[in-house]
Amino acid sequence: MKIKGSQLFWMLATIYSVMAIGVVLTPTISIVHQDAWISLLASGVAGVLITILLGRLARLHPGQSLFQVCRKLLGKWLGRIITLPYFCAFIGITSVVVRAQVDFIQSILLNGTPTWAIMVVLISITFYLTYGGIANIGRFSEITGPILYFLTFLSFILNWSNIRVERLLPIYVDHGGITILQGMVPFAPLLGGQAVILLVLSSFMSDPKQVPSYSAAAAGMASLLVTLAMMMCTMVLGPELTMKLNTPIFVMIRAIDIMDFIQNLDVFFIFIAIFGTVIKLSCFAFVASYEMSQWLKLKNWKRMVWFVIPTIMVIALNLHGPTYMKVFFQLWNLFVVPICAVVIPLLLWVVYLFKRTEG
Repeated sequence: MKIKGSQLFWMLATIYSVMAIGVVLTPTISIVHQDAWISLLASGVAGVLITILLGRLARLHPGQSLFQVCRKLLGKWLGRIITLPYFCAFIGITSVVVRAQVDFIQSILLNGTPTWAIMVVLISITFYLTYGGIANIGRFSEITGPILYFLTFLSFILNWSNIRVERLLPIYVDHGGITILQGMVPFAPLLGGQAVILLVLSSFMSDPKQVPSYSAAAAGMASLLVTLAMMMCTMVLGPELTMKLNTPIFVMIRAIDIMDFIQNLDVFFIFIAIFGTVIKLSCFAFVASYEMSQWLKLKNWKRMVWFVIPTIMVIALNLHGPTYMKVFFQLWNLFVVPICAVVIPLLLWVVYLFKRTEG
């Protein structure tokens, strides 16, 4: 199973943006109002830096998965233990994304349809793509990723007549640097934390040297999209209305109306967003299945898909109520990002440098 640099780029660009554009706009603008785009831009810079560091770490061990690197550098038992938080992170974020996507589809398109019925369809598509392997996911990303970005940027252009630039004013003076830094909290940890998937995907690259450049470009592309989406929502809807909406990007797209001819583009956006979500789900389900098969010493990683996908569905079915997303972000920011994206990668880097110097 090998993937090209362009496939890695579109996988990561989709993974980074497809959840963020739906869940970070409202909490960010609630903190810094019309300056939310500055916080998102700064978050993007931080995310790119974390992605570059993780990409460089992955490049040091070409062709080796996360578990193999941990076992090589930290020993047999410590290497096994230290990969456990990654399993929890991969399965946890996948379960939350499944539930969030199902709730969105249910509220917009299929009101009254049982949650489990929508989830079965979404999980079945995810299972099919995951079982096909990372190469199939990469090829699907090369098709879906550009369409997702094209339609989103197209919605910005078609909303041009609804823009009120004065809604972005005044810039900076109302909040200052400290508040803008606080506004980075929703997006920066989400972007940086998801970058840990590089530690697995890099082992399938046909040219490992391309990992840092393509991954950084993907993080930059996703950050640009989310930042522009925030600016558009602010200029079209206004900061007061945007902070009251669960999915302001969807409402902004619904506002498109050109001579009563170009309307209802939200339908196209919903379907392509679902495909983008499937890419995200499949990538995380694949890396969880592959790494767990390595951990359990299974020769056929596909056996773990039969365990991982049902586990994700069971967890997603038990996530309900208005607080599960808030709890997820608290756990993600307090535990997953510090441990999986900072502490363990730094430990691996230090041990690698020490062994290289010692050797």
